[in-house]
Amino acid sequence: MAKRKKRIQEPATPAPARRTLGAREQVFIVAFLLIATAAVYAPVFGHDFVNFDDQIYVTDNEWVQSGFNRESVSRAFGHYASNWAPLTLLSHIADAQLFGLDPRGHHATSLLFHLVNTWLVFFVLKRTTGSVWKSAAVALVFGVHPLHVESVAWVSERKDVLSTFFALLAIVAYTKYVERPTLPIYGLVAVLFACGLMAKAMLVTFPFVLLLLDIWPLKRISLAAPLSRAVPARVLWEKLPLLLLTVIFSVVTFAAQEVDGAVSNLETFSLEARLENTLISYAFYLGKTIWPSNLAVLYPHPGDTTPWWPVAAAALLLAAISAGAIALLRRAPYFFVGWFWFVGTLVPVIGLIQVGSQGRADRYMYIPLIGLCIAGVWGAAEFATRVHLSRLAARLAFGIAAIPLMAAAYNQTRYWENGVTLFSRAVAVSGGNHLLHDYLGMALANEERFPEAIAQYRASVKYRSDYPDAHHNLGAALANTGDARAAVEHYREALRLDPTHRHAHANLGKALQQLGETDAARDAFARAIELDPTDPQLHYNLALLLAQSGRLEPSLSHFEAALRLDPDFIQARNNLGNALAGLGRAKEAEAAYRETLRRAPQHASARYNLARLLAEQGELEQARNELERALEVDPGNAQAKQLLRAVERSQLAVAEGENAS
Repeated sequence: MAKRKKRIQEPATPAPARRTLGAREQVFIVAFLLIATAAVYAPVFGHDFVNFDDQIYVTDNEWVQSGFNRESVSRAFGHYASNWAPLTLLSHIADAQLFGLDPRGHHATSLLFHLVNTWLVFFVLKRTTGSVWKSAAVALVFGVHPLHVESVAWVSERKDVLSTFFALLAIVAYTKYVERPTLPIYGLVAVLFACGLMAKAMLVTFPFVLLLLDIWPLKRISLAAPLSRAVPARVLWEKLPLLLLTVIFSVVTFAAQEVDGAVSNLETFSLEARLENTLISYAFYLGKTIWPSNLAVLYPHPGDTTPWWPVAAAALLLAAISAGAIALLRRAPYFFVGWFWFVGTLVPVIGLIQVGSQGRADRYMYIPLIGLCIAGVWGAAEFATRVHLSRLAARLAFGIAAIPLMAAAYNQTRYWENGVTLFSRAVAVSGGNHLLHDYLGMALANEERFPEAIAQYRASVKYRSDYPDAHHNLGAALANTGDARAAVEHYREALRLDPTHRHAHANLGKALQQLGETDAARDAFARAIELDPTDPQLHYNLALLLAQSGRLEPSLSHFEAALRLDPDFIQARNNLGNALAGLGRAKEAEAAYRETLRRAPQHASARYNLARLLAEQGELEQARNELERALEVDPGNAQAKQLLRAVERSQLAVAEGENAS
């Protein structure tokens, strides 16, 4: 029997080891992320402020423009513009301190925070998942997605980029805490979370996000264990202090919004309308993430006008995806985490508690988009693996897909150049709406394009005839074209719709004054002061009317009230001097003029008034000096030239008389 040969097996060829990216390659990836994102937002350096909250936060906000001082810091920590966001206001104060009203500096700050946030998204995901390329893909979409343009290109939305900066830092600290659970590190998590809340209260769902991260990628919650043992007690207990911060900041923010009347009641938007809009909004955000076209700065709330079938379709879509995410929890936990990150972080702004008149807003997706990106990128990577697509091909496909995304974001950024381009675009993509036409009218009026502004205000009134602001703004535009009579009609209609509209009362007074209806104008100014006695301009308007109609004594109290409220109100101080001079109270008038000039040395009118008063008192040399200084500032002042000649003749006559004697 032949001896059977022993078969010698060749050793199996080992699979090639997966190469880990080196530090230099990762630096190149980060550099690409930042350069691509910066390129998308490059147009902002040629942009102006817009007439949509920028005037509230920066351009018309004197205490923000004053820079860091006791008053500005104190006011930043009070409720302002229906919010409590002190760190956001402090960032605007810092910009004003550094850049004044140069919009390029303010835009640069917002872009810088967005670039840092893009890097932090990459860093957090790479650190927790170990996947460089998937993390880079999520960060790239985060950086260049058109839905984020509103948060970055709009100066007033500094709160988005700033709050997310602190939130992502808090997640970094939380991952350190998971590795080394010590009280100082946990304290850092809490402090960073509190800072984020002080930038924007939308972060109230942050503890929920940490709980999702505990499932994946941190894997602190076991998906294999029974539910009773899946979640360690410690994972829940450590969230309680953060939940306490959530409650505190929610109460403070809600109180600020309610005090300023920003929270809509059920009469404005019914509970049914809110629920319908909630479902539609989730579907809307999901759709705009996938296909970000026809984005607008304002999507007005639909109220009770939504048909039933889109609501039903949205509900079915959300239920199906949520059920799928739950079913895939063990096999694809990234999808569960990403989907419910999106759903959960939108809850504070989804409209169940309605603040403002918008139905939804692009800016609300700044943080929720991260969740959808995680679900999408990790899901796409798994699909590519299942169909045996090479890594190179998958990365090329993603890069090609990112190009139109970047182009769309770049194009969307350009619409934020100024208020006219912004609201013209909104009107074009959103159709007719009274709010959009009104804002476009205001943007045109700011550029003194009053005939075009009037057309937009008329369109606003056409869409909603009972909107008082449009009637008021239409009246103001008509007044600027010289049609005071038509302006009065619209001011009165605005006041019929809203008797507490103080600006309409004030502007009605101005228009009536132009028409010579002095008594009616006085009543309008007085009513405006009743509604807001803290506005120095209102007191000044009434004081000037009283003085010009010869009622000098009653005018004094209103000039003085204006100056108590604003000691640097130069025109009020100068005209107070005129009223005092008219009453024969020369010494007090002189003091008023000199104080005006101390605060504003280049005020030619105050110098002329002081010179005239001195001349009347026989102080000819002092009068001559003041007139010469007035003419240095305003060489074309005919009154000053005439008075100077008269003073010189008087001086000459006095000198000749002295010589003759």
